[in-house]
Amino acid sequence: MKKHLTLLLLTASLILGTVSAQLITAPQTPPAQRIAAELCTELNGEFDRRVSMHRLLFGKFWRNAEATPDAIAAALGTQAARLFLISAENSNHIDRLAEQLGKDVSDYIPNEDRIPPRTVTLNANGTVTIAP
Repeated sequence: MKKHLTLLLLTASLILGTVSAQLITAPQTPPAQRIAAELCTELNGEFDRRVSMHRLLFGKFWRNAEATPDAIAAALGTQAARLFLISAENSNHIDRLAEQLGKDVSDYIPNEDRIPPRTVTLNANGTVTIAP
């Protein structure tokens, strides 16, 4: 009887050990699926960073409580046009990505955070002129 009980306990512990191992073992994701998920995360992160950067730059320039857009543009001097050129490229990229996603860019950036409230002219020397 003792022999049968030992065998029964040994069999039960083997079965329970297998079940326990199955409960704590995470399923393995095939490499291609894992890599695809990582790529999607990176691409979505890049899009979010572009939107965030646009909103940050736009807000700092157009809605700054410490200085007017005219004063900021004057302080930027011959670098001012570069700010607007880079911002336009970023905005165009956001527009294209939104279109590829089947969305309107306003789903990501409302017009009041996208469209400058005053006309900006880029000058050949790198400065800008902001209409009144």
